Amino acid sequence: MEVLCLYALVLGKQKKMKSNQFTILIILLTLIGCEFREGKEKVNMNEKIDFEFYPSFIPSSNFNLEINPDEPKLNFKIFKPKSFFDENDTIIIYDEGSIKISQDDYLKFQSIIEQIDFANHKNDYERIILDGISGSVNKVDVYGDTATIYFRSPNRRDFKIEYRLIDAFFELTENIVIERKQIEYVEALKGYFDYGLPIKKMNETPLEYRFWGSLTSNEEVVLNELLQGLPSDKPVIFDCTNFPGMGNMYHGLFKQLNAEKEIYYLINGEYRNDDLVQIGNCNMFSDRSELMKKLEKNKVSR
Repeated sequence: MEVLCLYALVLGKQKKMKSNQFTILIILLTLIGCEFREGKEKVNMNEKIDFEFYPSFIPSSNFNLEINPDEPKLNFKIFKPKSFFDENDTIIIYDEGSIKISQDDYLKFQSIIEQIDFANHKNDYERIILDGISGSVNKVDVYGDTATIYFRSPNRRDFKIEYRLIDAFFELTENIVIERKQIEYVEALKGYFDYGLPIKKMNETPLEYRFWGSLTSNEEVVLNELLQGLPSDKPVIFDCTNFPGMGNMYHGLFKQLNAEKEIYYLINGEYRNDDLVQIGNCNMFSDRSELMKKLEKNKVSR
């Protein structure tokens, strides 16, 4: 449109148009510009938000959210490159269609997106990171034009805009993913960002916590506070079905915890977790129903 107006200005000077003739010319060119935009709109009616994630040690993924008030949905795909040198040629690991989004979740997410100026955000994508995660958030408008915000292992202190988007993403996906593979992948992805202690309280009775990420020395203080605050007069369940592991600096801490309190571990029977083997505990179950039977039996015997 700016080009058309500049053309009109030059043309007006060359032709020495009267003011009313020049005004009419500007109006006509504006209408042409509007018709051009409307033509593009018919090609792509729905706005879209794409989240692309490229983590170091787990497969990559794409989350495509169709911003459609009548039927918002999220398309979720996990993939990996066929070879190290060709990221465009991929192997699809998971692609199970669309996940429906409630109106409340949609409106909350959309309100955050609308507050962010994608077009004028300064990307700091050239940081040197040996591992971690890189990716982008792509906003596609109704005309098919795309504005992108890139990120590469952002920290919460310096990359506030990126974290507004990342926080909104995890809040949305954690509310709608229901399949085990979906949940486990989103948890693994979340572990690449600044979310503190990767342990989430899931239930009060019986008291249950889910371990969704690795335990490192960064979490030492808050982990000690959590474990020391656990009750000694009732059982506690640790859901470790998607627990990547911990530094061996914590093995002694968990051994002591097992000796002093009634701790039960729900583990993934499909693979051996060496850290859980090292801390040793007879109260480990790969079947939740069996664990609950054990708790009920112990309750009756008290």
